Order: sequence, then structure tokens, then C-alpha cells
Amino acid sequence: MHIKGGRLIPYRYLYLTITAYFYRNDKPDYSFLNKYFWYYSFHNADLLTNTTHLWEHIYFVNQQKANSTYSFNKFDIDKNSIRKSFYSYRGRLSRAILSLYANHKPQDWAKPHRDILSDVYYLLTDKPNLHHIFPVNFIKQSGIASQIECDSLMNIAYLSQITNLKISDKNPLDYLKEYDDPGLETVLRSHLIPTMILKWSRADALPENALTIFIEERINLLLEALRLKLEGIEFNVFDMGDRTNNT
Repeated sequence: MHIKGGRLIPYRYLYLTITAYFYRNDKPDYSFLNKYFWYYSFHNADLLTNTTHLWEHIYFVNQQKANSTYSFNKFDIDKNSIRKSFYSYRGRLSRAILSLYANHKPQDWAKPHRDILSDVYYLLTDKPNLHHIFPVNFIKQSGIASQIECDSLMNIAYLSQITNLKISDKNPLDYLKEYDDPGLETVLRSHLIPTMILKWSRADALPENALTIFIEERINLLLEALRLKLEGIEFNVFDMGDRTNNT
């Protein structure tokens, strides 16, 4: 799954439930395990937070192990919870989002054919090199967004330390020009970053509410990636931040 380091695992009980699944299991179904991991990591309700949940999960995975059949309930996810998520090395949703970013094997912007994450990336620090795509000081100086939008994980990407330091607090329109080679669009997609930001850079103009537009599009990319991982499961998206447009 390309998740580097135990700090990204959203629930500590996942170690026990997955161990139970592998115990005396000669034919593990990795497709099931992938759906199981993403379903419970992102589900709007916390469904693996106590020992009662733990035993329910162990029963569930053992049923699949015994019968090779399983059925997930409807998957619910709130766009607003994604929108308002921020970095927390202990937060369930925060780690789930960073796990999904890691799962796509993000590449270095400066060296597009090099993966950023290594096997020790999350063993060394509680706060790895997470870059604000719209840098904090740039947002403060330009006044283009709120602090909540600034710190949202939708405004965060993995970067190498060298690239992160080089970009610093530059306007994204400017620093993207430095990496605008033919492979950059592919690199951005590996981060689930909307390529519209590259079009803005090439046009040398940010639209009004650029970060808001960017965040909403990135949420859509994240949800589409998650929908593919949960194929065959009823997928219900709603938005508690916009009660007039729930779906």
C-alpha cells in the first residue's frame, strides 16, 4: 500500500484485526484487506475506537476468512470533515488522508522520477516535510484565504526537505514555473493535486478565491480516488458545510 511507517496507521486496533485475519489463513484476500483498510479509515463515523468495536471487527474479518464472502454497509463521508482536516500525528482522519497521499507514491517536484517517501520517512519525526502548496506567509500577506483553509490538509503535499526549503514562502505561481517541465502534470497527479494550479501559473494569474477553488477540486480528486478503492460499496457523500447541497 506504500504507507511508510506505523505512524500513518489511522487506528491502533488495525494491527490486531489484520493480525487476526492472517492467523492460520493460507489464502488471504488482499482486495478485501484494501477495502477494509480504506473503508474504516475514512468512514465518517469512528468505527474502531474501543474494544467492543475491536471484537466486532475480528468477527467480521474471520467470517470473510472462513467463507470468502463479505459485505460492507453503506460508506458515508462528509466533505466538510475533509475540508477542515488539519495535520495531527494522532488524528484518525489526518493519518488516513496522509496514508492516501502516500498510497499514490508521490514524486519529487524537482526530480519527477524519484519517489519522495522512504521506509524511514515516518520513523524519524512526528512532523515530516509537509509543504503548504499555498504557503502560509504568502496567504497572510496576500489575504486570499482564512487560516482554516491555509492549514487544511487539502493545502498540504509531501516534499523532500531540499525542495521544501527552496520553495519556502513563494507565490505558487512563481515556484511552479521553476518545475514546469513536461512531467510536472504527472507529478502533481501523484499528489492528488489539481493541475488547474499549473494552468494558473502558466497564465500568471490567480482567480479570486483561488485557494477555495483549489481545495474543493482536491477534495473531489481525493473522493474519486477513494471511490475507486471502495468499488462495489455504496458510496454516500454529503457536505455538512453546505446543508443546501447534501447528496
